[in-house]
Amino acid sequence: MRKLDFKLAANILLGIMALFELLHVLILVGIVPSSIVWGGRMDASGNSVVLLEVIAFVVMLLFMLIIAIKAGYIKSGKILKRIVDIAVWVLFVYFLLNTVGNLAAHSFVEQWIFAPITVVMAVLTLRLAIEK
Repeated sequence: MRKLDFKLAANILLGIMALFELLHVLILVGIVPSSIVWGGRMDASGNSVVLLEVIAFVVMLLFMLIIAIKAGYIKSGKILKRIVDIAVWVLFVYFLLNTVGNLAAHSFVEQWIFAPITVVMAVLTLRLAIEK
């Protein structure tokens, strides 16, 4: 069995995350309905959707920063490298838990599209996490 290339895993992960950033923007501007996210439980007219989408956008940017540092696209010192190494493991666990949440969602899109994507993201993140 061939080992997944570290840089390829990082690039795919960054690409998926960039697409999710686009999704958050499309939800914020009202092109994509908010009913496909947050478990299908958010009222599209409420300020809570806007707040949650902005938070999700910023958090995903942070995730992308962590992956970019781990992949070597952004240089870091020893201390930051150690923090990023731990953060990548945290992201792995987060994506596993997110998969469970997607499977429990009321939204078809979350169950059948986002859940498999988060499994892929977890596997890719695991690949990055095991790299020294």
